[in-house]
Amino acid sequence: LPMPKTEFAKALGISRQALYDLLAEKQPVTPMMAVRLGLIFEQAPASWLNMQTAYDLWHAERQIDKSKIKPLKLAS
Repeated sequence: LPMPKTEFAKALGISRQALYDLLAEKQPVTPMMAVRLGLIFEQAPASWLNMQTAYDLWHAERQIDKSKIKPLKLAS
């Protein structure tokens, strides 16, 4: 970031700890945070949520044992 994290947290309207948790991946980008980030960076909030979803899916696909889950055969 081009500014101290304390100033960035203040600009976002969040605590310094909340920013540190977000940067350390301890907290996800929530819809409320996506709106804040969208306003600061002049981007659509949905883009921040899309990035969070992609991140979450990437991790989920590596945590689930796919060999134990089979597609259902649905009647047509």
